Amino acid sequence: MSTAQKRRGASSEEDLELRDDLETSGWQRRFETDATRARELVDLYSDLGYEVTTCKIAAQEIGPECAGCAIVACQRYVALYTRRPKEGTS
Repeated sequence: MSTAQKRRGASSEEDLELRDDLETSGWQRRFETDATRARELVDLYSDLGYEVTTCKIAAQEIGPECAGCAIVACQRYVALYTRRPKEGTS
């Protein structure tokens, strides 16, 4: 099961914890993208040899000046993370 699959239904607090766990495990946040386009970007980074996962954006990551946009961003966008595969895996 991918990290993204584990994420469904998580709270914003869990979203932040997952982000911290990913970064601690060597994942690098690349960018945010519309969830409907995420699959093609996952495929692109995979073809380049990266491990790839996505996770929801936590509302706390969006500043108070963007509160109106936060609702849409948290529903429609995901953060894409990559990392190089560990030695001996492919």
